Amino acid sequence: MVRKEKKVWLDKEQIKDLENSCNRLKDRCIIKLGSWSGLRANEIAKAKVKDLREYNVKGKLEHFLQIEGKRTKQRKDQGLKKGREAYLPERVYTDLRMLINQNKGKAEDPLIPNKFGDHYTPDGIRERVYKVSKLAYESCKDPDFQHTSSHDLRRFFAHYNLEELGKNPRVVMSVGGWENWESIEPYLSKPSRTTIVKELGD
Repeated sequence: MVRKEKKVWLDKEQIKDLENSCNRLKDRCIIKLGSWSGLRANEIAKAKVKDLREYNVKGKLEHFLQIEGKRTKQRKDQGLKKGREAYLPERVYTDLRMLINQNKGKAEDPLIPNKFGDHYTPDGIRERVYKVSKLAYESCKDPDFQHTSSHDLRRFFAHYNLEELGKNPRVVMSVGGWENWESIEPYLSKPSRTTIVKELGD
């Protein structure tokens, strides 16, 4: 189904509403991978269980997901594929581990399997986000959920971390797969209400 995409600037509470509207664990994982780890729909679709990484960082186990990057040149089959490791906060990894255990996932299996145990297509991932958004709209009547797409989850990731939390731009760009400031700037062009109040409020 072709939909006309409209930019939606989600906030943290709306992300929670989307998570709470998920009837299935795999849908909650999709929402969280987009919003808290900044993954694109095609990256979620291609991810395998074996792509998970675990490191001891300052005495604590931290989790990442190996992402196959885009080619460095626009022409087909030219240039190197620059991969990255997306960070998986505990709230994301915990659900992913539950899903893997639930499906008895093996190394080569999809991280987020469809009903046949195969990989979703990128459009299949987008469709799951649309369906969750529809459920959220029916529950909350928030008009933003009538237009929410997987791309809006990634927009939240960039905007929330850079604008609201003030995280290091180089780190956010690195884990999110943005190569330069020009590519991430469109995600930052509208300040959220939280940012406005923080900057201008009494």
